[in-house]
Amino acid sequence: MRRAIKDLCQFDDSRLFKEVEEGISHLLMNVDRLDAAAHRLSAVNDHQSARILGSLAQEEAAKVFILLDAVRCPTNKPRDRKRTLGYFYDHLAKGIYAALCSWSLENFGQVACQVSSEREQFYLDGPSNYDWIFPNQITNQREFIQYVDFICDDTDDTETSPGERYWQTPPAASNISTYHTPRIVYLAKALHRIKATSSSGLSVIARIWREFEPRSETSTSELIEMNALSVKTLEENRMFSADVKDEGWLICQRWMFPLWPLNLGRKDVKKSDLRQIRKVRLESLGY
Repeated sequence: MRRAIKDLCQFDDSRLFKEVEEGISHLLMNVDRLDAAAHRLSAVNDHQSARILGSLAQEEAAKVFILLDAVRCPTNKPRDRKRTLGYFYDHLAKGIYAALCSWSLENFGQVACQVSSEREQFYLDGPSNYDWIFPNQITNQREFIQYVDFICDDTDDTETSPGERYWQTPPAASNISTYHTPRIVYLAKALHRIKATSSSGLSVIARIWREFEPRSETSTSELIEMNALSVKTLEENRMFSADVKDEGWLICQRWMFPLWPLNLGRKDVKKSDLRQIRKVRLESLGY
C-alpha cells in the first residue's frame, strides 16, 4: 500500500472528476462525524478533546479545497497540480487553506505575501513586535493543543548561552474556548450542497477556472465575480434546487483564490538564518 494522491495527475478529466467526487464525499462524511463529536465533547466541557477533533475536521475540509484546486489548475501546469496534491498530507498547507477563509485581503498579491509569512518556521513577535522568537504559528497552535513536549526557547538559545528548556503541556480545559465549527467546514459543505463537487459540477468548475490564473494585481472583487459565475452556471445547469440558493452568498464571498500557483511548504530556517533573526531582534531592542 502507498499513498497515491498524486496519481490523480495521470487521469483524464472523466476519471479525475469521478475520483475527486468520491473523495470529497468521503471527506465530508468524515468532517460531519468529527465536527459533531467535537460539539458533543464541548457541550460537556471537554474542550481539549473537542478542539483536537475540530482541528481534524478542519484539516479534512481543507483537503476538499486541495482537490478542488487540482481541478481548477490549468492542464498545462502539471507541476503545479502535482505540488498542490502533495499538500493533501501537509498540516501547514491545510492550515493555510483554513486560515485563508477568514482573511480579508484586497488582491492575490496580498494573499501571496500572507501565505509566505505563514510559511516561516520562526518569526519575531511580542509587545514591540520583536521581543521573542516564536515557531510557526499554524503548526505550533495545532501541536500545542494536542501534545506534551520538551522544548527549548529559541529566543536566546546559542552555543554560549543555552535557551531555557522546559516541558510544554496542553492548556487546561478551563482555558480553552468553546468549540465552534470552522468556517472552512461550512464552505466545503456549501459547495457540496450546490453540487459543485459532483462529477458534472467539477466539469463546470474546470471549464470556468482553468482559464483563470491569478496575478498579483488580481483583485478580490474579480475573485468574487468568478465565484458568482460558478454558482450561476451550476444553477443554470440545474445542479441544485432553490432551497440551497442561500449557499451561494457564502461561496461568492469566501471561496478562496486558487492556491495552486503558490508554494505552501514550510520555509525551514538554517542556523545562520536563525542567528540573523536573533541579530535583528537584538538590534530592534537597542542592543
